[in-house]
Amino acid sequence: MSFWGTERFRKTLSQIVPDGDPARVKQGSYELSLGHEAYLSGERQKQRLNDGELVTIPPGATALLLTKEFVSIPHNAVGLISLKSSVKLPGLVNVSGFHVDPGFTGRLVFTVFNAGVVPQPLQSGDALFLLWLADMDEVPDPYSGPRARMSSIPADLIGKLTTPGVSPADLQKKIDDVQQHIKHEIDKVKELKMVVIGLLAALLVAAVTLILEGFPWSRLGQRLGDWVVPSKEPTSAGSTPSPGQTGSLPPGPTIGTPQPAATSAGSPPPVPPPGTSPASTVPNPSGG
Repeated sequence: MSFWGTERFRKTLSQIVPDGDPARVKQGSYELSLGHEAYLSGERQKQRLNDGELVTIPPGATALLLTKEFVSIPHNAVGLISLKSSVKLPGLVNVSGFHVDPGFTGRLVFTVFNAGVVPQPLQSGDALFLLWLADMDEVPDPYSGPRARMSSIPADLIGKLTTPGVSPADLQKKIDDVQQHIKHEIDKVKELKMVVIGLLAALLVAAVTLILEGFPWSRLGQRLGDWVVPSKEPTSAGSTPSPGQTGSLPPGPTIGTPQPAATSAGSPPPVPPPGTSPASTVPNPSGG
């Protein structure tokens, strides 16, 4: 397979593009122009374009564009098609395919998608498309499908594009809106959480206050006082305080001082120690 050069294309231009302009044969390709019909996805009907009239493709929209020229592909060649760089760079993409069958005759319909972020205006009559030709090794059966000698945009193609398109910018806006909505809902949940915490704290304080106001603090203080400071009870005469019992003990005998032994009735008085008079040891009845 070999591509046609510029000179060969120009010599056979009248057979390939009957109403073509030799000045549009450049770098081995022919520049096809936008014709008089266009259809934008989501619209009810296609647009009729006069010479120089504009059709604007919004971001995310798909459009059907009809060429102004009839083309006739030789039986022993295949056509290759594309958009010009000046149209592709802003974001317009050819999604209709990239070849024309051997033996095809008629106008071409380009299906393009605006993947950019701004609307793309196109003017009827402007050179927007490119056509290359390449030889086949053998002659195949010529094209005889439903698009033969096509002169307008077919209705079946329009029926497949009745749904409006969505651009990347629209998708990004929807994503941003969803994120903003989620953030708003999260903020509402946080506010509700703070309100619930405040109510629970208030209920807790109220419950503790009620409990403290109804508690018998006087009885608790009395019981604590009885437990910390034990009561003093009088002890009987001659009783010995138990261990741990507070109070003073009776004075014991003086060390080194002999104590008289207890006597019972009828027993003789104790004998005084040597060197002492009996009178000093006998109690004086008169108190003297």
